[in-house]
Amino acid sequence: MQTGDGSSLQGDCALVTEDLSRDERIVKQICFWLGDSNLARDTFLRNQISKSPEGYIPIEIFLKFNTMKKEKADVPAIVKALKRHGACRPRSSLKETDICGEVEMRGDCEVRRRDGKPLPEEAEMPTERTLYICRLPQVADLASRVASVCKRYGTPLFVNAPKDPETKIPRGFAFVEFASEDEMVSARDHIRSLWPQEEFGPPRGDPMLRALTKAQWLREKAKMQSQDHSEEKGKENEQAERGQKQRRQEKGKEEDDRESLTTEIDPTSKKRKAEKKPEKEEEREEQEEDRKPEKGKVEKKRKLQKRESEEEGRKEKKEEEDKEDGKGRPHSSASFSSSSSSSSSASSESFPLGVLVELSGFGLPQTPWTVRNYLEHMVNVRFVELQSKRGEGGRREGGRGEHEGRAVAVLGTSEEASVLWKEILLMKSPLGANGRLPTVRQLEGAEEKRWWAHSGKRVRLP
Repeated sequence: MQTGDGSSLQGDCALVTEDLSRDERIVKQICFWLGDSNLARDTFLRNQISKSPEGYIPIEIFLKFNTMKKEKADVPAIVKALKRHGACRPRSSLKETDICGEVEMRGDCEVRRRDGKPLPEEAEMPTERTLYICRLPQVADLASRVASVCKRYGTPLFVNAPKDPETKIPRGFAFVEFASEDEMVSARDHIRSLWPQEEFGPPRGDPMLRALTKAQWLREKAKMQSQDHSEEKGKENEQAERGQKQRRQEKGKEEDDRESLTTEIDPTSKKRKAEKKPEKEEEREEQEEDRKPEKGKVEKKRKLQKRESEEEGRKEKKEEEDKEDGKGRPHSSASFSSSSSSSSSASSESFPLGVLVELSGFGLPQTPWTVRNYLEHMVNVRFVELQSKRGEGGRREGGRGEHEGRAVAVLGTSEEASVLWKEILLMKSPLGANGRLPTVRQLEGAEEKRWWAHSGKRVRLP
């Protein structure tokens, strides 16, 4: 199919041979371009013919086509060849030697299909009459050579030898439409077992052509596409599995590193995790019981009672441990903040409701709930009070302190206070918009006593 710039979308479709004279080749080529076989597929020429109500097109259009460029033809040469072979005579006056039976010319500049014959319907090459030939040489005039070979076994109506869109070199295969299916089958049987040296020269590689019906070629093409799709999908799945495996390994490594660091900081962390496991197992058992029929309700009730009694026992044991920790806990003067100074005095007074920890330097605005939510990712928090940072005389301190928050949290034990500061350093998770890590220090002595006297009434055990 030809385009406006003379290039070929699907290949050179000429069917003329070199044994004709120059004028005969020009006329036969124009008759082919305006014939039914070509116009059923040639979008460019169909559009040009449709522009004229009478179906005439300028002769200059053919000068853009590769075949006419090869013949080095101009408008006068084309006009002379058409006149010589009867393009200006009516159908009734045509001679036997005239080959312009289907083309007529008006003046010296326009041609059309004889008697304004309407355009054929657009159609693809018919599958039942089309032959696919491959292993062809990559020569410029491949279509005409294939047509010359196919004429030995039938009447080729249309030859499509696709070219590479960048190099304009034939790709080494062609489609040939024959006048009948029997001619196509006969050509297939002969062509697939020979190498026509007269047209193609000495063979390079495989000395035999390969010929298939278009139906066979379509089946092979679908099979290859299916295999390519399966291979591509298999590669994608394999790549996805490798990615998932790598992510699982990285996640497992991170969890192992985190667990080892947590164990070094707080040796009791493993013990707490081990205590949580039985609760999860009991929850799973409870879910399984829900799926059983009604006959398991008695067993479920018994397990629920057992679980409640165990929980009460654990709670009582924890309260006793908290009381013992509160009584025997030494109030260390060590501070978790590098900026706070150490105190050598220790308080003998205990506060059974918990240990006080001050957080400062985090970004505002905040609420007690947001601070508590931040802390509970690391330790158990009983109470949080958000305080404003003020200087002497009750006035708010200026400068950097105006944008920093201060809060006091009540924790269970001093060990949890130590774990909190180390977890903040480990996680490196800031609190607030200033992007800074909060500073943690334990309140002791007079500060602890003063806070409990002022705010301790609002603290309630969970």
